[in-house]
Amino acid sequence: MRLDRCFVNVEWDDIFPNTLLSFLTRFCSDHVPLFPTASTKIPRSTCFRFENSWLLNHNFSSMIRGVLMTPANGGRSKAFMQKLKHCRGACRS
Repeated sequence: MRLDRCFVNVEWDDIFPNTLLSFLTRFCSDHVPLFPTASTKIPRSTCFRFENSWLLNHNFSSMIRGVLMTPANGGRSKAFMQKLKHCRGACRS
């Protein structure tokens, strides 16, 4: 039995990083139809990275100040962690 194939080059992989290839049911041929799906959506990292360009936004410091002024529950360390998480969410938005 021969495997059906699909070829991809580097340029395709750069443009469509989330390409999936699945196979469909074969009906009357000895070949299996292949079904490619391509997406340009790049998965977002869960790791937070500060972008220096955020500092150029004139609303950045007031936004962070507002987030830090909101009350947080728990002990000092828990409240500090909550404020950092809120700052991360504000930066990403």
